[in-house]
Amino acid sequence: MIMLFFLAFAQCESNTYAKGEAVYQAYCSNCHMDDGMGLKRVYPPLKSDYAKLNFNNLACIIQNGLDEEIIVNKTKYHLAMEGYPQINEFQMTNLINYINHKFELDQSYQSVYDIRKQLKNCKN
Repeated sequence: MIMLFFLAFAQCESNTYAKGEAVYQAYCSNCHMDDGMGLKRVYPPLKSDYAKLNFNNLACIIQNGLDEEIIVNKTKYHLAMEGYPQINEFQMTNLINYINHKFELDQSYQSVYDIRKQLKNCKN
């Protein structure tokens, strides 16, 4: 019985970001790629100075998209990103925490309350 508990707990711990990864695979990986490096000069990498500097705005960017020139790791990107308003705040929280962890943005963990506040303050 103890062994079953240990195995169940170990499996749970190994999938900390599984829900965020699933959202990433569904909405983000086609452009930003599985490794987050994007497609050179077309889709920007997520492991970037831009993602770190705009971390507190990522939820808004994901929800509403982005249609302006940005500079990411010293490279200009012009292609508009569509928004994903169908991603709910719980999925968004998992996604943001997955991106932070996977692409080593070194930002603090975001709670659903943090994401809710960000989304409420988005400039549409």
